[in-house]
Amino acid sequence: LIIYVVLSIVIYFLIKLMGIILTISLISIPGFISIKISRSFKSSFYISIIISLLSILIGIIISIILNIPPSVAIFFVLLTILIFLKKFF
Repeated sequence: LIIYVVLSIVIYFLIKLMGIILTISLISIPGFISIKISRSFKSSFYISIIISLLSILIGIIISIILNIPPSVAIFFVLLTILIFLKKFF
C-alpha cells in the first residue's frame, strides 16, 4: 500500500514538474522497449532504467545543441529508439 501511495505522489509531482506528455512517455515507452528486448522481469527492470536515463541524457544534450525544449527532445529520443526496435526486433 505504501508503494502505491509513494508512486502516486511521485507521478503527481512529475506531471507538475515536467508535463503530462513527458511523464507518460517516460513511464510507458522504456518499459515497453525493455519487455521487447529482455527475457526476464529482472533484466527488463534494469534495461528500462538504463533506457530512461540514456534517453534523458541524450535528449538534454540534443536540446542544448538545437535550442529546443528538453521534454520534446527526450520524447523524440524515446520515440526514435522505439521505432528502431520495432523495425529490427
